[in-house]
Amino acid sequence: MANARRGEVDLELGGETLALVFDFNAIAELEAKFDDRPINELFSSESGSPPMRVIREALRIGLDKRNRKRTSNEVGRMIGEEIQKDSTALVRIITAIAEGIAGAFGKTGETAPESEKKETEPPRPQVAPETGGA
Repeated sequence: MANARRGEVDLELGGETLALVFDFNAIAELEAKFDDRPINELFSSESGSPPMRVIREALRIGLDKRNRKRTSNEVGRMIGEEIQKDSTALVRIITAIAEGIAGAFGKTGETAPESEKKETEPPRPQVAPETGGA
């Protein structure tokens, strides 16, 4: 069972429950993968949803602690297959990543309103609303 206070979260993917772990080292690795950009910058974009490459790498890194190591292409394939089966899969994946990252910073469940957040607190990644279509 995942421990949210340690940045751990369970994600149903490909018919199995996978544990994602976002500890300090995982977040540092993710930032390093994208030229040391801070985690809050990686998950913000004009569209309101993080770039696909960031989602893929965050999932790959989160999976590495408790599961068989996978390449970026393998993780991308997993995401693509899940999206083909379930149109809400991308939202579930982004939400799981956001919860894990928030947990790594001691923020579980609902976070404080924007006006009450400390400047050092990383924002939870935004999930763009579904636009419909297949």
